[in-house]
Amino acid sequence: HFGSRHLAAIGRSHARQAVMERTPEVERLAEHGCSVLVLDCPEGILFGIDYSAWTVGPRFMGVKLVPPGLHYVYCSASPEDVGVGRTGFFLYMRPRDVSVFRWDAETEELVRLDNSEEEARFADGVRSFDFDAHLGPYPLQLSSQWAELTRHATANLVSKIEPVAHAIRDKRAEYDSRGPKLPDDAPQVDTTVSEECACEDEDVPMDTDLDPQQQHQLQQQQQSLQSQQPQEQQQGSAEPQLESNQASGNMFFSTVPRSRKSRGATSAETTQMHMDRTRQLEEMIAKEYKGDQFGILGELQLAYIAFLLGQNYDGFEQWRGVLQLLFRC
Repeated sequence: HFGSRHLAAIGRSHARQAVMERTPEVERLAEHGCSVLVLDCPEGILFGIDYSAWTVGPRFMGVKLVPPGLHYVYCSASPEDVGVGRTGFFLYMRPRDVSVFRWDAETEELVRLDNSEEEARFADGVRSFDFDAHLGPYPLQLSSQWAELTRHATANLVSKIEPVAHAIRDKRAEYDSRGPKLPDDAPQVDTTVSEECACEDEDVPMDTDLDPQQQHQLQQQQQSLQSQQPQEQQQGSAEPQLESNQASGNMFFSTVPRSRKSRGATSAETTQMHMDRTRQLEEMIAKEYKGDQFGILGELQLAYIAFLLGQNYDGFEQWRGVLQLLFRC
């Protein structure tokens, strides 16, 4: 439902809004709501918060009446989707919080203010309604959907996975066909399982559907592929690789455990590992989230947002990896 971007072009002035109905929710947010202030914002850029985005006008300076909680603020130099970089930030806002950004004309992206005293002065100005005429209201018609999407994403989880500098930049995946293909007579295997098999000193790949001769042939082919690829690109898979562009601001997602079996495991144990990954899920929850079973759901939500709104391919990879783990339990 939210796969496509909600883009509301607001003409030449973001401040020229219809008068909002003074509902109890609006009254509450006028007293306890949050704000996002954007300084030096040029006309015509794309600015978005959560599910809504706008092509801004000359008087735009941010958004008010933002419900407390987790939000994602993002922008790009143009509303066009192709060829334009996007930068975003996760904001975990408490009542009456004000987040202050400045548009950097050189890098064409939002940046946080370096001077905390300057930021505090602008925040006080927002709370005193000095910028109220230049702040558009948060689109409350989508607030319930956003709250449901982020219900398990906590402030601690955001701090755990966001980049060191907090800015999340767009990151695309490129198709790389340099890897050689398997011969036509190669045994056909489930590529999803093959990609998840980890070959460690104490472990062996878990290809339970192949007889010993086919396993030996597949192992030789994988070793041949690895010897022809750069060291940093070795994946143990014959599939052409999707490689993310190298970019600053990498996110610190949790490691999703891979399917593997220990040497000497019985056929029954191997089959059980292949069919049910509950043990790997429990290990991940204990290691990455200190036993909080909702932590993995929160990371799933943050990864989805990073991909959908941040256009960051690493978010998609993490979202897909976590889903695959959950669906096999």
